[in-house]
Amino acid sequence: LSTTGDNTSVDTLTDANGNYRFEGLTPGMEYEVQFAVPAGSVFTRANSGNDASDSDAGANGLSQVVKLASGENNTTIDAGVYAPASLGDRLWLDANANGRQDDGEPGVAGVKVTLVGGGLDGLVSTTGDNTSLDTTTDADGNYRFDGLTPGTEYQLKFGAAAGTVFTAQDKGDDAGDSDVNASGLSQIVKLVSGENNSTIDAGIYTPASLGNRVWLDANANGQQDANEAGVAGVTVTLTGGGTDGLISTSADNTLVTTTTDATGNYLFKGLIPGMQYEVTFGKPTDMFFTKKDVGLDAGDSDADTATGKSQVLTLKPGEFNDTIDAGLYANASIGGRLWIDTNANGLQDDGATGLAGRTVTLIGGGADGLISTSADNTSVSMLTGLDGVYNFSNLTPGVQ
Repeated sequence: LSTTGDNTSVDTLTDANGNYRFEGLTPGMEYEVQFAVPAGSVFTRANSGNDASDSDAGANGLSQVVKLASGENNTTIDAGVYAPASLGDRLWLDANANGRQDDGEPGVAGVKVTLVGGGLDGLVSTTGDNTSLDTTTDADGNYRFDGLTPGTEYQLKFGAAAGTVFTAQDKGDDAGDSDVNASGLSQIVKLVSGENNSTIDAGIYTPASLGNRVWLDANANGQQDANEAGVAGVTVTLTGGGTDGLISTSADNTLVTTTTDATGNYLFKGLIPGMQYEVTFGKPTDMFFTKKDVGLDAGDSDADTATGKSQVLTLKPGEFNDTIDAGLYANASIGGRLWIDTNANGLQDDGATGLAGRTVTLIGGGADGLISTSADNTSVSMLTGLDGVYNFSNLTPGVQ
């Protein structure tokens, strides 16, 4: 065959089962079979096993050279073809971090996507012969890998835009969910001849955060006034809505705690947009929560006076909510002594006699803290004790 000037050529067509046959061939002469590939197909890998069942055609469709013996019928010259497969789809911004491609959620452009292939043995797990191919998402977040080999294992590795994380994996039907884990790695897939798998997607979002301050509300007015100090070492617990995102369905709720720093500040980071969160503040045993929701949210207290719990809130992608605060105060007391001022000099001179069993009444300013607005004033009485001593305790600072 190497002297091509006198070579002969004869054609035939494969039958309904793909079989072909050339007869009347001359023993001792070199022969080579040239296969034509159907439209849209390519030749499979040559000489990958037993000669009776493997493919003998190279990438150009040409078999090895054979010589036939007298009367020989060589039925081992085969060619396998396949339609290349493809896979791809989309990297998108999961605005509510629900793991689903909702209407209006945009694609993310310019992010690298790497396709790892199983190599000669077709297995991703045997990494020595694995292949690697990169592409970049387009303006709509789409990507695609063509010319893939059916039966070979493939796995995708997605990059993430700066400051983002991957959304929850496998949250619904495969066409609209995210297929990657927290590292951006998809499941391993095998494709069949001609298949276009357009379901391998990845969702990303920008985590949110929340926090602010526990402070000593010296006048118990529910507002962070100038020079009121933070309270350090207070435990703050964040409850998250869990898998369904709802605080009210508590079986799957998440809990994470932190402690206020030297200035009374705390912070929870890496939170999921769209999920419900609730903050529960601890307090020292001798302190109380101040009034809730008095004035602007940035400077008020958000803790329920009985439970220390904040309102339930939902965060947006990248949001930092720094308004969830709690004010604490310690109760005050007032007291003294009722005595007989025998010399009317206004002083408790040595030996002044106290008056026991006498009624002393404390009037408080009520809800507005003002004695002058008497409609809501409070009144409590007690009797002087031995030697005329009395004491009203558990009083609210800042109230007249």
